[in-house]
Amino acid sequence: MQKALDIVNKLLFVFLAIFLFALPSFYSRMCYSHCLAPKEFAIYAGSAVGGLLISLALILKKNNPAVRTPSSALLFLAFAASLALSLINTPSEGLSMFKLHYYTVIAAWFVFYLYSSFESPQNTERLLIALLASGVFPAVVIIGEAFGVNTVKIWQNIDSTGLTTRQTYVSTFGNPDFAAPFFGVMCALNIRFLLYADAGWKKAALWASQFLFAASLFIPLCRSSQIAFAAFLISHFIIVRKTAPKKIPAFINIIVSFLAVIFFIQLKDMLSASGETLLSRAFELFFSGETTSKRLYMLTVGLEIIKSNFYFGSGLNAMLMAFPQYAQAIDQSSAMWQGVPKFFNPSHLHNEFVNIFAESGVVSFVLFTLFSASVIYFAVKTALKKGEKGDHAAIVSCLLIYILTDSCFNVTLALPHMLFMFAALSALAINSSAFDKGQIFTFDISGAFYRLVAGLLIILFSFLSAIFGIKYINSDWYLMQGKIYEVSGNDEKALQFYGLSSQLFELKTEPYFFGADICKKLGRHEEAAGRLIKATNINLSLPIVYELAQIAIRHMDLNSEFRYLYFLTRSYPRFEEPFYLLGLRYLKEKTLNKSAYEEAEKCFKRAAEINPKHISARMSLAELYYEKLRYKEAAAEIDEVLKISPDLKNGLYLKNLIKGFIYDEF
Repeated sequence: MQKALDIVNKLLFVFLAIFLFALPSFYSRMCYSHCLAPKEFAIYAGSAVGGLLISLALILKKNNPAVRTPSSALLFLAFAASLALSLINTPSEGLSMFKLHYYTVIAAWFVFYLYSSFESPQNTERLLIALLASGVFPAVVIIGEAFGVNTVKIWQNIDSTGLTTRQTYVSTFGNPDFAAPFFGVMCALNIRFLLYADAGWKKAALWASQFLFAASLFIPLCRSSQIAFAAFLISHFIIVRKTAPKKIPAFINIIVSFLAVIFFIQLKDMLSASGETLLSRAFELFFSGETTSKRLYMLTVGLEIIKSNFYFGSGLNAMLMAFPQYAQAIDQSSAMWQGVPKFFNPSHLHNEFVNIFAESGVVSFVLFTLFSASVIYFAVKTALKKGEKGDHAAIVSCLLIYILTDSCFNVTLALPHMLFMFAALSALAINSSAFDKGQIFTFDISGAFYRLVAGLLIILFSFLSAIFGIKYINSDWYLMQGKIYEVSGNDEKALQFYGLSSQLFELKTEPYFFGADICKKLGRHEEAAGRLIKATNINLSLPIVYELAQIAIRHMDLNSEFRYLYFLTRSYPRFEEPFYLLGLRYLKEKTLNKSAYEEAEKCFKRAAEINPKHISARMSLAELYYEKLRYKEAAAEIDEVLKISPDLKNGLYLKNLIKGFIYDEF
């Protein structure tokens, strides 16, 4: 029995090391639902293998040993479980259940790595090596793409899909913001191996990989990753200075190597004569008023969501539906929001702590904060002691500091490869830390019956996750094929594939939205509206809601037109066009509704306030004043219109009409 258990444990460790190495290299395949779908599929499907192996290990265990679990591990599991509280307020139970299942799978991976590296510094070291090696292939890809080598064509013919070069950039991750956090971790981990490597070919290889990872970090140039990397360097420098002061000169030499990489990229940009260099991009990035304005806007709306949903959150994975509604509560006319696009509706608040609080409530926020603080505290405390365990705790704690700092300014932990890495590193940090007796909990589950039941439940969960993952990735494949047929002009075939995609996975917006475009083109407006209504039950992005309002204006009854336009003004209070269209809608019933003029005036004024150069809104307001015999106000509006467009014919015509009524003004 013990030999069988040893074999299972070795198989589990080998599988975990291979998976940690392979996950970042899964190509995005330019999936239209989102570019990281293959990585999510791998996490779902891989959990089936890991669950099967750990369930066998649980069944084969002898009856005497009990399970000892550090408090930090329990906090992570409690956090994952607490996310279920968000189901109380969620506007879409399906969306929240999907994300809850995803976090449950991540928690399972956390347990796998916790089990496999428990009291085994050798396994921890091997897993760190596997993690470092995982960055080589993606780094080669990103550097190749920076020099024009488009490897994505090996995997997908992008010409047939109508995609742009920018969309295929960093093909293993999808876009630069997704790539930079990963390569920051690679640079940080490589520094640790360089510091303690002996002279020889291994150190030479590490120096080569250091330049490779540094170039991959600076080519995307993500602001949050630069801030996080600075936090890593400071924390790691403090620990190295305390534990290995003789390594400080080597540490400084490594930092200097980054300057060489920056110089090389700057030189490459200058020689390419693109008009944009690394330093100019960095200056624009760090001093961008638009980016800062967006971040402050998201945090302000996030605080409004928290105030209204303090205990249970607004719903896990439902930010696209909650954000527009709570954005109405803040002053949209503030000069602070000038850099924020009118259609802005993020799926994540770009701060993991605030996002968890807003989506899942105070309990999840407190548990996540306690877990993050405890896992870093115990790891740093252990790192300040000498020994192999302290060495592992030092680097893992600093890597966690990097990831958590990055997540305060980016969607870092919303990315599957980064959340998976965070779970794995957290498990390694816990196993590398020294806990007191009172900080370890013991669970006596040594009975054979209980282990058998637990093993069978894990197997069931694993297979369900694998089935879900297969459905999820197949849905994405159908979506991709539908888009290819649509671009090639075969609309009916495209609609068929979009339908298959939504049947397999109902929580994707794209099949409904793309299908609605085709239906509208074919003149099937009712079907298009039906698809868009289904899409609005998943998210409230502006293209979806605005398109639905346009169809309602042209092809639906007045009540439907009013309902969707009013909903659009409430969802996007900074977008002027819906207010203008709603004003026109009110004027359609001016003979039956006495308040129609007043409501239309409010709408036109609001549109003009948002965009003072909205000529149509100002002209409609002038015509309304003319009809209500308010000639001076009409003349004032026409003057504003003619300042914008002096040759506007209907403006000049209306001005001539008004001359007969207010001679003193002309």
